[in-house]
Amino acid sequence: MVDEVMLAWECIGRSNARATVTRGNDTASQLGTIRAMTQVVPRGVAQA
Repeated sequence: MVDEVMLAWECIGRSNARATVTRGNDTASQLGTIRAMTQVVPRGVAQA
């Protein structure tokens, strides 16, 4: 269960890093990223 959540975070982190590099440091996209993380992780926990 914990491993799945950590893997999800790792994937999110990698795609976010790529998005940040391509878009630049856009505050709005970072806020969207944080919002996406808070929605994705609990869903992963519920499934595990």
